[in-house]
Amino acid sequence: MPISPDRIGTLHSFCWHALGGPKIAEAHVAAWNQRYSGTRLTPANRQSRLDGEQPGEDDDTRQVGDLLLQELNRYRGQMLGPQVWRPGVREFAAKWEEYKRAEGLLDFSDLIDRCQRDVAVAPGAPAVILADEAQDLNRMQLTLLRKWGRHAEYFVMPPGMNFPCGVPRSAVEGAAGVSLFATSLRL
Repeated sequence: MPISPDRIGTLHSFCWHALGGPKIAEAHVAAWNQRYSGTRLTPANRQSRLDGEQPGEDDDTRQVGDLLLQELNRYRGQMLGPQVWRPGVREFAAKWEEYKRAEGLLDFSDLIDRCQRDVAVAPGAPAVILADEAQDLNRMQLTLLRKWGRHAEYFVMPPGMNFPCGVPRSAVEGAAGVSLFATSLRL
C-alpha cells in the first residue's frame, strides 16, 4: 500500500507542522551565545533534528550550555517539575525560557509540550498511527503519542515496548530522558 512521504516522520516533525513551523531555538543560538558566553550552545541543524538525528552523546565539541540544555530536556522529557532539577539547571532554564520568549522561538521539548497541551489530534487526523521505535520515546513524547493515538482508528505500538536485544538500558535511557516507567505505560 503506497504511503505519501508527508504522512511519515518523527514526532517532532509532526509537532513542528501542527504548530505552523515555528523557529527552532536550538538552530538560532547566535544571540544566546553573545549574551551568555559562559553557557554557549552549539547550533543544531533544524532539519536533521526534525528528521530524528540526535547530537552525539560522546561528542567532545559539546559546550557547557549543550550539557545544561541536554539535562533540562531530560527533566522535561520525564515530566519532572523544576523543584527536582539541579540548581544550575534551574538557572539555565530561566535564562533559556526568557531567551526563547524574547526571540519568538520554541525548542524541541516545547514542540512536544505545546502539542500535548494544545493539539488534540495528530496533523491530518490520521486513521492509523504506527509508533516505530517507541522504546526510544520519553514520558512526555509517549503521553502525546497516546493522546493522538486515542483519536486514530488504529494505533499500533510494539507490545510491552521491550528494549532491543543487545542495547544497554543506559543507551536507551540516555539524552532523551527515556525511563522504564515511561515505557511501561499503556493506553
